[in-house]
Amino acid sequence: MITVSIVSHKQLMMIKNLLDELINNTEVRIILTINVSEDENIIRKYTNNKRVLIVRNTQIKGFGENHNYAFSLSDSKYFLILNPDVQIEANMINELIKILVSTNTKLISPISVTNNGSHNDNARMFPSILTPFKRIFKKKSEYSFSEKKVYDVDWISGMFMLFESSLFRNIGGFDEQFFLYYEDVDICKRVHSTNERILLTSQFEVKHHGARESSKSIKYLLIHILSMIKYHLKHPI
Repeated sequence: MITVSIVSHKQLMMIKNLLDELINNTEVRIILTINVSEDENIIRKYTNNKRVLIVRNTQIKGFGENHNYAFSLSDSKYFLILNPDVQIEANMINELIKILVSTNTKLISPISVTNNGSHNDNARMFPSILTPFKRIFKKKSEYSFSEKKVYDVDWISGMFMLFESSLFRNIGGFDEQFFLYYEDVDICKRVHSTNERILLTSQFEVKHHGARESSKSIKYLLIHILSMIKYHLKHPI
């Protein structure tokens, strides 16, 4: 069985399409966390579905805290963290699990692309304190995924992280001091510290429609900077 954790922050309209696809995979159980109050009529048909568990927060929680709680409700062998704005074919999850099994690894992501097919840069090298400034001037991805194969990478984006549950449990899940941003970098750093590999495969792809809020909002930019500082204090070079 596979548990998929999705968190909604006024995103139930796009999540409905995601649920419609995921429910086609009979091995999938979904934990949907509603982080802020919104109109649930959009997903009414899933309210009583035995394979969909809806968690309703009474106050806003951070990315890591929400997914950690979802994991505490899961007893599946695999745990998939999935953003609401990802477009996916449900059966692809099983293909990714086959790669985990064949490579004896426990964390993988497919490549992420935009609507026009360009790469979303969802796998990167671990950052230095200068990385954000370098990215302003250098837009090119740090990795090249020109061939259809499986790659070892430093870290993968939290928009799609397929774990073997034993790994997520053994490293203690996300560090909840990161409310938003860098929680994915941090957890991957800790995965590597256990000598586990992290994979990205360009054999499969998902569409990610999101745009980083920190590029559009002073509030989220400040949260991003604070998370970056927390990360570098925790993992000094």
